[in-house]
Amino acid sequence: QWTGINAVFYYSGRLYKAMGISRGVGTSLAAIGQSLMNIIGTFPGMYLIERAGRKPLLIWGGIGQTVCMVLLAILGSQIPPEMTACEIEEKGTPEPPALGLVIASVMAINGFVLFFAATWGPTVWVYQSEIFPLRIRGKGTGVATMTNWTNNALIAFIWPTVLKAWGAYSYLVFASLGICMTTFSYFCVPETKRKTLEEMDETFGFAALPEVTKPTVKE
Repeated sequence: QWTGINAVFYYSGRLYKAMGISRGVGTSLAAIGQSLMNIIGTFPGMYLIERAGRKPLLIWGGIGQTVCMVLLAILGSQIPPEMTACEIEEKGTPEPPALGLVIASVMAINGFVLFFAATWGPTVWVYQSEIFPLRIRGKGTGVATMTNWTNNALIAFIWPTVLKAWGAYSYLVFASLGICMTTFSYFCVPETKRKTLEEMDETFGFAALPEVTKPTVKE
């Protein structure tokens, strides 16, 4: 969740409005453009996860998402504040040079979604099911999923306030977290490609449970 993906999905309409894009066009970009990027990006992720491996996907995905968030913050901050939704409703499209900034910002948003869908989106769900030892895998995955959606709710609650206070610069928060995630993936995340579930315990240093034998009862 702290990649920023759902902040983009949930509040991209407000971001497009702040860029001076009309409500109708902004809704289409959010509903169709981002969803299309999300679908397209999923296919290379599914293909590469067992070929390239989990760790490279997390590293390169983190780098790509960080770059897109930095570009979005820089480009979005350069859009003139007078570019309002009302103005665009009358004119139909932003005036140059704001048009170039808006197009580049939209490309940064969709690039971010594409990177996420191809890397962190599928990889994290696969990885969280692998990191727990067999004896607690079900419970561990359940707790991880609950934590994931709890953070989703937290971001959904606080992000409008952050966006209002910092504007486009708020996306530097996710850029900073992207650097942290990439660094963590590089140094701390072991590769689990083509490992069996039993081999995962060895990879993550979990000792197997000793075999329990039932006591014999003498007749």
